Amino acid sequence: MAGADERKLKILTAKKQSLFGSLQRLYDLSKKVNDATNRKKFEILYRSLEETRQKLLETVEQENEQNLVVDEKFVPNFSIYQTIDDLYCNIKEIVDKLPTDTSSRSDAG
Repeated sequence: MAGADERKLKILTAKKQSLFGSLQRLYDLSKKVNDATNRKKFEILYRSLEETRQKLLETVEQENEQNLVVDEKFVPNFSIYQTIDDLYCNIKEIVDKLPTDTSSRSDAG
């Protein structure tokens, strides 16, 4: 039976994967904004980009901390930060290139 520390680590890992999946989905949609349906989905999901990114960064830190609780020999790894930043910046670039009539840009502030 897994202890409380291992259970907490599993939860943090699942949370990180879910948040990363949301960011990846938004990035994937950003590459298809020429299609009206995909663009609408993108605009809707874009509204939570900042919150998703912040939660993801916090969760990665918490996961590393919890890994140290479970295994004191664990070496923290923050290499995912680069991937998060790459996806985030690419999404922001697409938004900057969208026509200004996009309602999500004025509402997302």
